Amino acid sequence: MPLLDALLTYIDAQTALTAGSDLFASEMPGVPDACVAVYEYPGERPEHAFGANSAPHQEKPRFQVVCRNAAGEYDLARSQAETIFQLLDKVTSTTLSGTVYHRIAALQSPFAMAPDENGRPRVACNFATRKALG
Repeated sequence: MPLLDALLTYIDAQTALTAGSDLFASEMPGVPDACVAVYEYPGERPEHAFGANSAPHQEKPRFQVVCRNAAGEYDLARSQAETIFQLLDKVTSTTLSGTVYHRIAALQSPFAMAPDENGRPRVACNFATRKALG
């Protein structure tokens, strides 16, 4: 299963967020004010078991989680980001949607982003993963 689908399924199951309602992949819609989006971005090159001529056995994608809340409610966006930071940073040797994730690691603590075009606060955190192929 693709990375974002697996992450949404996991976050949906472990939190009060609901995929498609207030939890989204690759987009942050205009409504609701309080929502979370997960974006994939380039990671490191895949690992090969027996040199460059073998098929890769492990990928290392990266992703960002962005939490948003209504204007003036920075603390709620920050709290949601901290919850997801704590949830994902401890994933080790876990199967998510049929794929083994050797590790999901936060690259830093949650941080404030610029508010969106409607003045709603956003807080984000970036993660690196190591996942098995095949």
